[in-house]
Amino acid sequence: MIAWYCLQTAPRCEMFLHKQLRAKGYDTIHLWYPRMIRHARQVTEICMPLFEQYLFVGIGEDQDFAYVRDRREVVGFVTSPGGQREVHLQWIAFMRSFMADNSGLVRPEIIEEFGLAAPKGKANRAFFARGVLLRIIDGPFIGIGPAVVDLDDGDIFRVLIKMLGRHTRVELDPAHVEPLHPAGGVSPSVGKDAA
Repeated sequence: MIAWYCLQTAPRCEMFLHKQLRAKGYDTIHLWYPRMIRHARQVTEICMPLFEQYLFVGIGEDQDFAYVRDRREVVGFVTSPGGQREVHLQWIAFMRSFMADNSGLVRPEIIEEFGLAAPKGKANRAFFARGVLLRIIDGPFIGIGPAVVDLDDGDIFRVLIKMLGRHTRVELDPAHVEPLHPAGGVSPSVGKDAA
C-alpha cells in the first residue's frame, strides 16, 4: 500500500525533485503548466508549477522514507493541525483530476479556468490590495477559501489559499473571485502570519 505525503520543497526545486524521485521509482504528483516568457528579445516556453514549492509523493512499504525525508531539496512534510502527515486519497484523486498526462501537465481546460493561458496585461478590472479576503466563486478551487490577496500588479494575480493546513500561493483568474467583505475591506484577522 502506498502512503501519500505533501512535501514542501526549496524554492524552484519542485520539478527537479519530481524527476529525481520518479527515477528512483517513487510515485509523485507535480502539477505544472507551460508559460511563454520574453527575455532578451527572445520568447521561451517554461514549466511553471501550479503549486509553488509543493510536491505530492507516494511512498510504498518497500520504499525508503528516509531517502525522501533527507533530500536537500525537501524543506519538510506538510502536516495537518492534528499532526497527521499522510494525505487523504481524496486529495490525491483531486490532484490527479487536473492532470492531462502522467508528467503532471495540467489539462488545457483547467489552464483556461485558472486564466493562466490568457495573455497577461493590465485588464480593465478592479485591483485588490494585498491582504484583502476573497471568496472563490468559479474555477477549480471553488469552495476552498477564503483566499487572501498576495500580489495583484495587473500582470499577475496571486492569492493564498489554505490547503492541507498551510497557506499555498496560487495564480487565479481575477474573474474567479469576489471580495468576502462589502467594498473589499481588509479583515482585521489578516496579519503577517497569513502571508
